[in-house]
Amino acid sequence: MKRTQWQVKLFSTCAMIAFIWPAYIAAGRITHWYMVRQLFVKSTNIGLSPRPLPDQSIAGLPGKRIELYGFSFQLPWNEEPIRKGGNAVTLLSFRNGAVLIVFNPATQLDSAKVMRDQIAKSPQDMIQAFGSAPFDTNYALLSAELRSEPQRFVPWAPKNQLVQATILLPLKSMALSDATAVYELKAGDLRGFQFGNPLTEKSVRLELFDAADRHYSIKINVKPPLSSALSQSEINAIIASIHPLPPPASTPQRFPT
Repeated sequence: MKRTQWQVKLFSTCAMIAFIWPAYIAAGRITHWYMVRQLFVKSTNIGLSPRPLPDQSIAGLPGKRIELYGFSFQLPWNEEPIRKGGNAVTLLSFRNGAVLIVFNPATQLDSAKVMRDQIAKSPQDMIQAFGSAPFDTNYALLSAELRSEPQRFVPWAPKNQLVQATILLPLKSMALSDATAVYELKAGDLRGFQFGNPLTEKSVRLELFDAADRHYSIKINVKPPLSSALSQSEINAIIASIHPLPPPASTPQRFPT
């Protein structure tokens, strides 16, 4: 199975810190600024920042509840989907053309820990820019990426600001992908981000984290014969319906008599 977006992101993070950042020391601020700028100069959406959802209503969902990877959520379609996948990711396909891609929280890589470890091994400039123990959660890392502003990435910026932008802006470009909007999400103890506007796009991606930083990643693709994407209120209802499953009951141990 192909690498997930978070595996690609993790590899890119390590490569950037291990190889691109030392070039800053060798090549100087202006050259390094130009090198890194080329990584996201073609990203037309790099200026996006998280904003509140324009519609926070919650629709009623008539569909069944799906249980996957230790959590469950409600569907807007009342049918049994065709399931394909394995331990890391499952595709749920519906007769109406909709496809849900659900990632296993247990197999999501701890990008924040990798970032902390890499920063700890990096030059002092990195530690000064991010602190000795940055990004205590994966939610905090993703939030920092999405709030990184391209207009602050200029060669004459303060050194710490330049270092932060050097790392976070290319990661932001990867996280955004081709989304035309990004929204902040909050439902119960879940918080995270929605990539894509259902009014204008046929694909919406949800990246959610619970209080324990468990990562729920769901991508919703809608294609013909559906005439339109899900409404925002239906997406809000799916998010609100996400609940962890109770741990399986242990089987009592039997001893020979």
